[in-house]
Amino acid sequence: MDAVRLDPYGIADAIDDQQTLADHIESRLEDIEIDFYEHLTTTGIIRVNGMGTMSRDQFLSFLIDNEFNPQQAIKWLACHHLSKDCEYDEHCHLSGCAVHNYAISRGYCNG
Repeated sequence: MDAVRLDPYGIADAIDDQQTLADHIESRLEDIEIDFYEHLTTTGIIRVNGMGTMSRDQFLSFLIDNEFNPQQAIKWLACHHLSKDCEYDEHCHLSGCAVHNYAISRGYCNG
């Protein structure tokens, strides 16, 4: 007789895969955020995929126009950067849509 499987529909595996994806996206976003902070403090310029370069003054204008606090803005820009990076990198294991959906589910951006 075959062994009885405790998770016949693979729900536990799906949850593990989803958590692994979330952990991977979050670690990539943290790396991008750190890079943005370092560039803003040292050179005063950051490059955001899909938006171009942004100086400190443009970043400040972005904060005011979108009513973000600095941490929210960096997170939003990191999500945008990673999403565009995934869309245009053929070797990337993520999709821009997966990053975007994750960001919406975490409240990092509003769609």
